[in-house]
Amino acid sequence: MGLADTGGCSSIATTVPGKASSQLETQSTSVGNSPKVTYDTWNEALATHFFRPEYRGRPVFLQVDTGTLRLIGSGLGVNEEEAEQSFIRALRGQLAVTSNTPFSPLEPRIASWWRSHDRKSKTPPFLALLGLCVLAASRMHAESATRMGAGNYYGRLNEILGRQDRKAPDDFQKTEDYWRRLDDW
Repeated sequence: MGLADTGGCSSIATTVPGKASSQLETQSTSVGNSPKVTYDTWNEALATHFFRPEYRGRPVFLQVDTGTLRLIGSGLGVNEEEAEQSFIRALRGQLAVTSNTPFSPLEPRIASWWRSHDRKSKTPPFLALLGLCVLAASRMHAESATRMGAGNYYGRLNEILGRQDRKAPDDFQKTEDYWRRLDDW
């Protein structure tokens, strides 16, 4: 299958059954008047939105942008104007954003999911992370104020993560493996 690729963050995956929720506890985040939403809640909400039964066996575009997050967030009780920030804060709460390897805190969960004999029935714990990567790609445009060119994907990703860097995080290449595992799921 050909996968569209932007800085290592593909935007298509093939659906495979997998509905069971992970039972892991994560940090809650709240924005404005919206309820606190965890990383796992966003992760499951993305799975529910993009991997519906009617899409089984068909390509699914993981199009995570402001509009999609508003739509998904409304189902979680998140104010439309606060959905994107709720999503970003939930992810930042699970990542090591001050580290050169910000995705490393998810590795034990991902490894456990991958080794699980019933992983096909559980949502991959990296789905929200891949959604964050796609969100960064959706923001690619030139900005004269920051002198960031339209093609600076990693600058956008780091901006969302709250990092000052404009180069790829040291563990970014792992997202390629996550896309393959999502396709397998």
